[in-house]
Amino acid sequence: MKPPKSFKIYFYSSVVTLLIIAGGSSAFSAGESLQIVNVSPTGSINAGSTITFYAAANGFVDATFTLADSFSASGATTGVIDKFGYFTWTPGIYDAGRHNITVVASDAFNHSATSTASILVASNTIVINNLSPGPTVQLFKPVTFTVVAPGFVSPSYNIYSTYNHGSLNSSDINSSGSFSWTPIYDDIGVNTFTIVATDVYGHSAQTNETLTVINPAVSTTTTPTTATTPVNVVATPTVPQNNTATVNPILTKNYIFTTSLAIGSRGTAVIELQKRLTALGFFSGLPTGYFGSLTALSVKKFQSAHGISSIGTVGPATRTALNK
Repeated sequence: MKPPKSFKIYFYSSVVTLLIIAGGSSAFSAGESLQIVNVSPTGSINAGSTITFYAAANGFVDATFTLADSFSASGATTGVIDKFGYFTWTPGIYDAGRHNITVVASDAFNHSATSTASILVASNTIVINNLSPGPTVQLFKPVTFTVVAPGFVSPSYNIYSTYNHGSLNSSDINSSGSFSWTPIYDDIGVNTFTIVATDVYGHSAQTNETLTVINPAVSTTTTPTTATTPVNVVATPTVPQNNTATVNPILTKNYIFTTSLAIGSRGTAVIELQKRLTALGFFSGLPTGYFGSLTALSVKKFQSAHGISSIGTVGPATRTALNK
């Protein structure tokens, strides 16, 4: 009797090997493997950016794909990978953090393989929480709030005021994002603050907050028989404090650079460097006081323009050029 047409029988040294022919695809194991390739963009990204990659499955017969994310309540579900293994996902602000996305390929013959992509999602947003007592505060009464930069890794915070002679300074916000400030006479009126967050991965985000400081001792009430007239609130003159160098992003005149600076450097010298490079047209960010990749690139541009080796660090030759 002849064997069925869907089977072919081969004899090798008394061993029978059965090969099933089904639509040109073989059902025997061919060394299944799965590899995630073409991840874009690479490294860490900001929330709102689209991530893509391709899950390349080898040795499978009509593979299907599922995925799992180690991140709790992740928006990356099986629906973001299609039947061909193409992954497309746009994380939101609440997806900020480390995602270990594991893709599983399988087929009807119980073949299975996995591959994992690690993606760091950062937020480009700073969130202000628990503002107390509110946007209007009284003279000599403390105002507090906390800031959070979702997705940032060990962020550092800086705060700047648009009011040059106010009492705000960078020490009013700590490394945990807790802000506490007690306004004085110099601060009466509208105060707009810019809060900047940065981290070691070069992420940067900023937000603004406006606080109006009032003096309750100045009466604004009028009697019914008197026409209402504007009340002029006059601040008591005081000598400006010596902390404006770290608050006001305007270039400090005659600042002399005396120390070497490189990626990872922090402090007043870095702020003054960023201000100087901004004034000269080489730096386009805000003065954060942290020497990151953007500052290093600006230093390289400055060095190139002055015939100095473009290494991105501030050494003796670069300091001499900056101090001219």
